[in-house]
Amino acid sequence: MISNIFCPISRYNHEHNQWLIIQNRQTNHINFNRTWLEYRRGFGNILNQTDFWLGNENLYWLTNNYQCRLKIELTDWYNETRLAIYELFRISNQHDDYRIQIDGYNGNIEESNKIDSKLFK
Repeated sequence: MISNIFCPISRYNHEHNQWLIIQNRQTNHINFNRTWLEYRRGFGNILNQTDFWLGNENLYWLTNNYQCRLKIELTDWYNETRLAIYELFRISNQHDDYRIQIDGYNGNIEESNKIDSKLFK
């Protein structure tokens, strides 16, 4: 069951597709070198929206109860941002090691850095 999820939605934003942030790394205050159980449950302070992981079990529940897309934004030290959007995004259960299933890529991340579901099967 999803717990402690914060999804900021601006009433001034007229875009009908809102995005739930599932991971954010802005500082080095939170160590992401964690155990399987911590990645399963999630960690960090999701309310401050700076350094957290939503949790594999939460992602499994969310992507298996709703039709989801995945948007990846990567910003480098020079403040250049790259974007990838996958039209299909699903996470399998713990018995399948929370395997990612994605398809329908669109974006400007270089081909060599693009994620392909076939690599995770």
